[in-house]
Amino acid sequence: MGISGRDRIGPRVVRNEFGGHADTVVQADVINGDVVTRARSALDDAADLLAAVVRRQWEAEAAVRSLRRPEPLRLRWAPTRRPVAYPHPPAVMGGDLGDLDRLFASLASRQLVVLGGPGAGKSATALLLVLDLLERRTPREPVPVLLSPASWNPHDEHLEDWIIRRLEIDYPALKNRRAYGRHAARRLAVEQRLLPLLDGLDELPPELLAPALEGVHHAFGPGRPLVLTCRGDEYEAAVRAGGAGLPAAAVVELEPVAADDAIEFLATSLPQVVRRWTPVLDHLRTTGDPVLARSLSTPLTINLARAVYGRVDRDPAELVDRTRFADHTDLEHHLLDSLVTAVYGDPPTPPPRLAPLPPGAGRYPADRAHRWLGFLARHAAANAAGDIAWWRLPRPRLVLATTITGLLFWATVSENSSIAVGFALGVSFTWLIGTVRRRAPWRHLLLTPVVLGAATFFINYKYPNSPGMNAAAGVGLALLVAIALSVDRPPHRTGLRLHGRGKAVVSRMALGLVIAVAAVVGAAVVHGAGGGREVWMAPLALGVMVAVALGIGAWLTSPPDRFSVPRPDRSLRGDVASTAVWLFAWAVAFQLPLVFAIVALGKSVDASLVAAALSFGLGTGLGCVVNNASVLYAASLAWWALRGRLPWRLMRFLDDAHRRGVLRQTGGVYQFRHTRLRRHLAASGRRPVSPREP
Repeated sequence: MGISGRDRIGPRVVRNEFGGHADTVVQADVINGDVVTRARSALDDAADLLAAVVRRQWEAEAAVRSLRRPEPLRLRWAPTRRPVAYPHPPAVMGGDLGDLDRLFASLASRQLVVLGGPGAGKSATALLLVLDLLERRTPREPVPVLLSPASWNPHDEHLEDWIIRRLEIDYPALKNRRAYGRHAARRLAVEQRLLPLLDGLDELPPELLAPALEGVHHAFGPGRPLVLTCRGDEYEAAVRAGGAGLPAAAVVELEPVAADDAIEFLATSLPQVVRRWTPVLDHLRTTGDPVLARSLSTPLTINLARAVYGRVDRDPAELVDRTRFADHTDLEHHLLDSLVTAVYGDPPTPPPRLAPLPPGAGRYPADRAHRWLGFLARHAAANAAGDIAWWRLPRPRLVLATTITGLLFWATVSENSSIAVGFALGVSFTWLIGTVRRRAPWRHLLLTPVVLGAATFFINYKYPNSPGMNAAAGVGLALLVAIALSVDRPPHRTGLRLHGRGKAVVSRMALGLVIAVAAVVGAAVVHGAGGGREVWMAPLALGVMVAVALGIGAWLTSPPDRFSVPRPDRSLRGDVASTAVWLFAWAVAFQLPLVFAIVALGKSVDASLVAAALSFGLGTGLGCVVNNASVLYAASLAWWALRGRLPWRLMRFLDDAHRRGVLRQTGGVYQFRHTRLRRHLAASGRRPVSPREP
């Protein structure tokens, strides 16, 4: 809690701001004039908590990348000479990396574009700028948020909508209405409480760069804060192609690293490492070797050289061998080729504020790590964003569909048919409800008769049955499995707090009761009003059980009310817990009629009936979660691990690669440290080239 006051002499107005929570606030001292108070809102809390978690997130990432250890590499910038700025741009001078936050604060437009060549340090610049801006931020100022625009399609989505969606994915607490009000992320954006830093506009496909600049132009007018990074050539080409850009923005460009700065950075290391570097640095200092100077002119290659030759068994003197490295491209290829072998020679060092190394860390042979990273690099290259997201692991859909259908068909033609029937109903319910809630396009609605027909068929299915009915059941299961696997569901989280989730629980249970009423009406229409109590009791009981299951699921899968740093392993654990919750909810719901019969009616229940109800409930739950992100991840990982393409403990391997500096973490996904490294690993095949190989 704190109080800050600002007194202004003249109009006799006293303005006080109170931060915190209290029943009574007392203004002491003499008060002359009007008193203007402003209470903190839930949106203020959301902004400050978001700023705190963003700061923790990127401080940890800066530590992993060693951006400030032992001393940061000196990067210089200057106003760009490219014809990309509008007439009368803001007057700026050159400076170092530490001057960018002061430059941004001095701009009346609050808009900055940072250009640079491949490997020039744009991402590191954006990350450090976020931390500097957060250090300077005061309450009620915009919150800097670092985002990669690689997943944005300007033809399909407005930039502001994309930013809001990304925030709600990375920081799901913003969707908690009770804690922060309705549409907190959208209100933060609309009220200009956000300062987006879009890092890497050049990662979009080339044909989207000009439309993307046009989208940026329309979304961010003068005075609305924004920082944008992009490769210089791509940005210039997009502007020439008609991209409007930011008329009021200052445009600066990162300069190549000076040889003296590279020497100073490489000489700042352990004494035994410096001794091996001394002849190379002396050679560069005295001769100005153009190949070596060109190679060591970007932060990417400097860090590669430091990583490759940081081991005691590697001699950097080979870098001056012009028979092996005739030009800078040969040398850079050698550094990229040697990185995996070098970094997997020793266990990674856990940086500050990260969890200690897990058991088994550092036990990945270089050849296997190279093969696994190559597979992940090809997978990352296949998606537009270049992400390694565990829920987007390549899926062998045909194998999964065949396996699931085969197992369910076996259950259908055996005494375990209740599992298959429950699965069919679970898939049907989940697909129909999801189609309505997502407002699916009309082509999805064309499948509604198929899904309803399959559900009706399985409601009336009984074991044993004729071969024709069994064949029809197999076809129906194949269709439902194919439909379920065609829908990609994002990760979910779960929580045990009930406070503030009553509305969601009631709305979901009301939906279940509507289904119950519709089922009763349908049964009455089919069998007639005189069909007896049995006609409507079964649909009503089924509807009540669905309502209970939906209510339990809504309770345990509501958005969290606490902010947390987005991490891939945390999102995986959350989705696993959500899957378990849904299975538990359906299993419990289908036991309620039996409990009611035993407790309220005093009837005895056969053990076979209990087993059938449990099987039916679990089958329904499996139908609801068969396309959950964690379920498909586990199945896909098993397939690729059996084929040797990935390790069985993939998340541990990714965390290990992140600590070694091969990967970086952006929100809840991993990315390769640099696009050139990803492309090199994707194209290098499965066999790592020996670092000593000419």
